[in-house]
Amino acid sequence: MKSLNLKILLIVVGASAVLAILNNFRVPQQNRVSWFGGQPVFSAPAKDQP
Repeated sequence: MKSLNLKILLIVVGASAVLAILNNFRVPQQNRVSWFGGQPVFSAPAKDQP
């Protein structure tokens, strides 16, 4: 690779972001990604049940 074409790189990254968002709408509600917020933080570890 002689040179990196910045325009093509930005197009690929932008297209990837758009496809990720569209794919998030395609899946059922319970499987959707929460883009903002993060993982829930639990106050204590779950108790082991035998």
